[in-house]
Amino acid sequence: MAIFLPAALLVSLASAAPTVTLRRGPDAPPEVTGYFTSLDRLLDSADALLWRLADSAGRPTVGAARSALAGLRSMAKDYEAVSGDLSAAAAVEESASALLKLVGSSPDADELPQEALGLVYSLQKDSLHRLAQLIQQRALEAPGPKGAIPANVLLALRGPEGSELELPALDVSNISASDSVPLRAAPGATGSQGPRGEAVLLSRAAPGATGSQGPRGEAVLLSRAALAPGLSVARTAREENVLRAALAVFSGKPRPKDASVVFGKRRIWLRLPGASLYAYPAAARAGGSVRLFYREEGGSAAEQGRLYLLSKALFDAGFAVSVESGELLATVDGTRSRLDAEGMAESFVFAARAAAAARSLTGRLPAFLEGSVSQAENAARLDALARNLVAEGEMSLPSEAKAFARGAQDYRSREGEREGLRLRMSRTLAALHLQEFPPVPVGKRTIELHFNGPIDAALARAELRLENGRLARERGYDPLARLAAAVSAPKPEAKTLLRLEPLACDIRPIGKVGSRLAERGQWRLDQDRWVVLYSLRDGPERGALLFDLLSRRAKPKAFAMGEALEAMDEAGLLRPAPEDGAPRPAWKKASASASSAVFFGRTLRPGPAVSGRVTYGRAQAMLGDRIYATPYAAGADEKALRRAKALLVTQGGPQSAMLAAAAGVPALELPQAEWTESAGLRLEEPLFAAPRKAAGADVRDLAGARRIALREGEFVKLDAEGGFVEFPEPDKQAALARLEEALSALERGSAPDSLVLWTEAQMRGSLTRPQKRELAAALRLELRRRGLGFSESDEKRVLDVLKGAGF
Repeated sequence: MAIFLPAALLVSLASAAPTVTLRRGPDAPPEVTGYFTSLDRLLDSADALLWRLADSAGRPTVGAARSALAGLRSMAKDYEAVSGDLSAAAAVEESASALLKLVGSSPDADELPQEALGLVYSLQKDSLHRLAQLIQQRALEAPGPKGAIPANVLLALRGPEGSELELPALDVSNISASDSVPLRAAPGATGSQGPRGEAVLLSRAAPGATGSQGPRGEAVLLSRAALAPGLSVARTAREENVLRAALAVFSGKPRPKDASVVFGKRRIWLRLPGASLYAYPAAARAGGSVRLFYREEGGSAAEQGRLYLLSKALFDAGFAVSVESGELLATVDGTRSRLDAEGMAESFVFAARAAAAARSLTGRLPAFLEGSVSQAENAARLDALARNLVAEGEMSLPSEAKAFARGAQDYRSREGEREGLRLRMSRTLAALHLQEFPPVPVGKRTIELHFNGPIDAALARAELRLENGRLARERGYDPLARLAAAVSAPKPEAKTLLRLEPLACDIRPIGKVGSRLAERGQWRLDQDRWVVLYSLRDGPERGALLFDLLSRRAKPKAFAMGEALEAMDEAGLLRPAPEDGAPRPAWKKASASASSAVFFGRTLRPGPAVSGRVTYGRAQAMLGDRIYATPYAAGADEKALRRAKALLVTQGGPQSAMLAAAAGVPALELPQAEWTESAGLRLEEPLFAAPRKAAGADVRDLAGARRIALREGEFVKLDAEGGFVEFPEPDKQAALARLEEALSALERGSAPDSLVLWTEAQMRGSLTRPQKRELAAALRLELRRRGLGFSESDEKRVLDVLKGAGF
């Protein structure tokens, strides 16, 4: 089957990638570079410390606490250099004193005492975890050097049509030649060769740069001789992505004015009038984050309208937004987001363009709001304008005030056309076996993200082909056959699986090989390259891992695991390597009823298997005896967690792991789950086609999915050690809930006779025979799984009751 492809997409796929070039001059003053170097180092230390705490949360040790304390002292020293403030160091030493009193000279391998858990992992107290987050946050809020930021580089983005955008910036990356690779020259650029053969390009000079003058007055060559010692014109792939994100900000509408750009090895700082923006464009769960601070000085209707518009657009684009006294703080990070490195960079670009768009509305908002008769109507008009900004990715309306108002009205009137386009795109994606278009505003930005992007990725991995403007599935694409041939491959090391954890939410089922689930994930490395991962899962563990390197201009080729991981790390996709000696997951095989849906996740904190009813309410969880389900655990959840039976989250793993450790409850993360306001937790259980033969094995292609919504009060089984949660069918939940109540009473000290009598009552009661069969199977399973303190004779009495009832 061939599917017609819209012309807009053809242009997107056919266009050559733009080229980024960098010209470097003398370094900026030491007081400026020193500030950003200290800040960069502090943020690196914070990331490493928080990961160490998360790794140790499952099995906290004295050594992990001491290691975290050493890292925190280093952070406090850098914070003093950034802010001149000694309070962080004092707070760290106060916490250190309290902690060391409890652990004394205990060996590092000893388990951390229960009373010390809160001093290390709590979010409500001055714990090591809390102090690391506060120092990190306050460092980002530090005012920094006053006045304009000097530039020592000139970035250039050259498009395939020959257009070029140039941007002066300050580079404080301190990259050494040994860390770098040659920079690709822009098409048609002229220049000489550096000492190592890297391209040395011609350019107009960056402010403050030195060099000779060419025939037209341009600066000829910021050559290696003009570079500070140890610096190179070459860049790593991760840095090239950082540069592209910075340049993309200034290629949109409106272009930010009076901006200062600073970039380190992995981070970007952007100063705008009344705003500051920070980004670490790595995968969200690998520490990536974006943070926008925006201030409106006055309280006029136009200024308040700008603030409302910006907050609404950022919230709709996935940011966590708070507004107080004319100040807006918007963040997106691993606690609330599932973005990969490319998505995080796009969020940075959107936040910068949205802030610039809000500032540009000063003279246009009065005409736009003219005729409005209430505050509610004002809000409705601004909501529509925010949807335009989210959909298009920039302010796409005319600049003249009255034309702007007419354009906004026209845009609102065509909402039905855009919804029709959404339906057509969703049908196209479904026919191509790709994910449907999500319920977001339809426009240039969202079409690129949710329609063009998935099709482009499928073309790159050769799942689809494009011929004469039509798309069709590639007959030779059969990853299940490749995985079938790799079934006997050695299992990857636990350390490798831990590094891949941030990408778990992007790895989706594509079929089955025998009894093993086959899955796939794909991520962009840079403008022209992707990496795709195919894996087999047997329960909570992963078996074979296969990697392909993809490019628009070449067929997919196998990528050795070591090379693939190195490239993914360079692109900011992986979490840091765990320290030697860090606890590893100790998964066990899942043992669940065949009639239940089972979903595997990530063990945040191991503990005994528990069963019970789910609650989404913090107050209900505080009453006890419930499994607390929430998108991510926050500091306000600590009391509820201490009373809950277990914690179930969909994202925010590291922080949730530490909170579960402080509360002493088992915890599991389901990264493939979605959170909806109306239905709570929602998952998709994969459905498979009939078996077929491939590489000598029975394989089954993905045929669809069954949606499962977990509602308030429903019964589940959560096994953190096994790394799974089990969703019994609705008609079996009542009996299983009664079983859980009986077993809980036994664990609280009831006599064994009570379970025998309860079992006899259930087998004689009004349950249907299938329900009794399910209850008997669950009781047998729980007797094996739980340590109930039964004697052999007591257990035999229960089993005799089941046998006598025919089960």
